[in-house]
Order: sequence, then structure tokens, then C-alpha cells
Amino acid sequence: MDEAKDFKGYLTYTGMGIFVVVAYFTFIGVYLLRKVLPLPTMMAPYC
Repeated sequence: MDEAKDFKGYLTYTGMGIFVVVAYFTFIGVYLLRKVLPLPTMMAPYC
């Protein structure tokens, strides 16, 4: 019982950590892209 609870908490904690890291790197990437490219990032093609 305790092991399953700890595992679920670990998964939740890891998911939150991954989400924070991805959001952080996305923010950095968009910021650098906007500094390098004069055109707005919204107009740049995503594919």
C-alpha cells in the first residue's frame, strides 16, 4: 500500500518537474528566437 502511494507521488512529482523544465526551456527558446529574428515568433511557421 505504502509503496504504491509513494510511486504515485513520485510520478506526480516527476511529471511536474518535467512540465516545469519544458516550460522553462520553451520560454528561453522563444526569447532567444525573438532576439535573433526581428519578425514576431507568432508569424514564424511551426513546421
